Amino acid sequence: MKINSILAIAALSLVGLTSCEKGFDLNAELVPQEKVDPTLLKAYLTTGDSPYNISTLTLIQTPIGFAEETTAELKVRLSSPAPADVTVEVTLETTEADQKAGTVALHKGGGLLPIAPKGVLKLSTNSVVVKKGALQSETSVLVQFDNKDMLRQVDGRYFVASVKVVKTSVGVPSTNFGTSYVAISREEKVLRPFNPNASVDGLTKIEKDRFTTSDLHGVEYYPAENAFDGDNSTYWALDGYRRDGYFQINFNEPVDLAAYRMHLRASSYSLQLQEYELLLSTDGGQTWKSYGRDSFDLRYNDRTGWTHPIQIKEFYGPMKGVTSMRLLKPLAMSPWSYYISIAELELFEKK
Repeated sequence: MKINSILAIAALSLVGLTSCEKGFDLNAELVPQEKVDPTLLKAYLTTGDSPYNISTLTLIQTPIGFAEETTAELKVRLSSPAPADVTVEVTLETTEADQKAGTVALHKGGGLLPIAPKGVLKLSTNSVVVKKGALQSETSVLVQFDNKDMLRQVDGRYFVASVKVVKTSVGVPSTNFGTSYVAISREEKVLRPFNPNASVDGLTKIEKDRFTTSDLHGVEYYPAENAFDGDNSTYWALDGYRRDGYFQINFNEPVDLAAYRMHLRASSYSLQLQEYELLLSTDGGQTWKSYGRDSFDLRYNDRTGWTHPIQIKEFYGPMKGVTSMRLLKPLAMSPWSYYISIAELELFEKK
């Protein structure tokens, strides 16, 4: 079998795309590594283990606020196994802040996105190696924040990082799509979208002796300690009056809060902390900052009744120096709610 050409696709998948690796896996028996024509090699950027063909810009939901430093993890991939160690150079294309022409088309929804001004972002490395016989680099190219303060110069909800393969020691950079774009949200969200497969592996549980609890309008016989006793049949609840209420945790010493896991009481909508607002304090509760609303997806089953969900809430990056945490239940969110309750609440930090 003769291979006349090898198609390489320069593209970037960042959320929810399915693999389309067919057409890229060359049969090693048909195309032995030592017989690969180096002039046919194409180098391009991808995420994960599979290349993707997308013609529209995909947004990466990484906020600029308390996000982790890495906004995107890219791999360099070749269109066929490397006949020898192949060094691939990449670059981050930027525009000066005053160059208004520095925009790219956003095909989803129309409009334009500004390219990040010079100095906002950086790459973790400008050179990676694809080892002999491999299709993809072991080392990732990380797109990282360099100067978040400069983002004030960028208008709009999102801005774009422009990453490009510029040179290879064997073969050539892919020119099918030219440059790969990473679009980054400017929004200051701190909680990741719900992930049913989320894990607290690698995190340290904050034990009960390191914090105290309080509430506003709590029910005396459903005290706060019920949420930390390891018993799902007991719960911490607010009273039955239609008014604002909250659960509050006060840490003995500031912590770098990384995640929390809530186990809701098996009951109806009116007895759940179904929707709440997250507030954090770094000065012992003197001032609070809201980080938006979060919610649970509660469903009713005719056989089992109301679900008893357990959900892990992950922060994009550890919230540093947290002294107090408050889960607020404003009346306006759910005016028909009464005994708002939590069966169990676990807190985790990043050591």
